[in-house]
Amino acid sequence: MDFVSIESEDDFAREVVGYKGCQLGVFTADWCPHCKSKAPIVMEILGAMENVRLCRIDIDKAEKSTEDLQILTIPTMAVFKDGKLTAQLMFAHSTKEEIQKFLDENYK
Repeated sequence: MDFVSIESEDDFAREVVGYKGCQLGVFTADWCPHCKSKAPIVMEILGAMENVRLCRIDIDKAEKSTEDLQILTIPTMAVFKDGKLTAQLMFAHSTKEEIQKFLDENYK
């Protein structure tokens, strides 16, 4: 798995908007308890997938981009293709199976 930590608007522009191909963004924050509790589940699922690029997007450090994409709650998982948002899942209360289904249907 390729992992990128988005810590600024410049990072977001370069690593998310400027990336060619499919990638997964997880909008999160260090203070978010649901984000912390879901992280191991997400990592387990992604660990079984091939050729995954994961961007951990800190909403407090990429605030404008988060607002522009209308990310209203965290954690939110988003699929980007060639820098464009194509699907998203607010997964604070999602089961492992629901997260897996979302990825199976959208991360291609």
